[in-house]
Amino acid sequence: MDLLEVELTDSEFRNLSSLIHERCGINIQEHKKSLIKGRLAKRLKVLGLKKFKEYYEYILKPANSEELVQMIDAVSTNVTHFFREQAHFDFLRDYIIPDMIKRSKEGQAGKLRVWCAASSSGEEPYSLAMTFLEHFNGIQGEDFMILGSDISTRVLKAAQDGVYTEDKLGGVSKSQRLKYFENGSQGQSKVKDSVKKYLVFKRINLMDNEFPFRNPLDVIFCRNVMIYFDKSTQQTLVQKFHNHLKPGGYLFLGHSEGLTGVKHKFSYVQPSVYRKDAS
Repeated sequence: MDLLEVELTDSEFRNLSSLIHERCGINIQEHKKSLIKGRLAKRLKVLGLKKFKEYYEYILKPANSEELVQMIDAVSTNVTHFFREQAHFDFLRDYIIPDMIKRSKEGQAGKLRVWCAASSSGEEPYSLAMTFLEHFNGIQGEDFMILGSDISTRVLKAAQDGVYTEDKLGGVSKSQRLKYFENGSQGQSKVKDSVKKYLVFKRINLMDNEFPFRNPLDVIFCRNVMIYFDKSTQQTLVQKFHNHLKPGGYLFLGHSEGLTGVKHKFSYVQPSVYRKDAS
């Protein structure tokens, strides 16, 4: 079957885009039709299907629920790099970490929990880990954990492996490479176990009613994700973030995002950074 010959009708596109929005909150606009066609046509070929109508009907069957994960993997856009939007890591270094150090010295730190809610292939959560390890010297003595989550199982596997080619390491300084990476095969670099021990990776759909957290969070990074959601979905998600943060905890959004037009209980700190008021 020639992938280019598979027709995606308007009604089939609407059905598929509605399903994607319902299950994971992503809005697929009309101008993305050709992109969706190209990516999902590959799934038709794998499954031996000839029409997108057949594919849609296939996904709806409970016995084929795993294909929904494959579909989301196919349509998800995962653009990331180490220390993307450096100002956020500077804010962690200059404001949040000093406060955590102060509380730790006073015996008030408790559990430190950070959630990277769209971890993609791992560059962002590893950047967070390096920032804490670099500037919070007492972190080894703390109950500290970063959860990296994504809806795509494909990129989560890459994040768990923590292996990166040279071109992926832009933004990582020479000293950071020496401290936090080791040589892998074929000239690649691998994140050291001494860093990995502070991270857990898990598939989480941001549209789920409940998130699997037993402890309140200090920091949530959810950057460059909400731009794909409509206002209603954004508002629901922001409320869930607020519920899971400690009083005084921080929410980081992408620099092109904000909470304008979204009802929320956060206090504005600076562009794309918000704080849950201390109770």
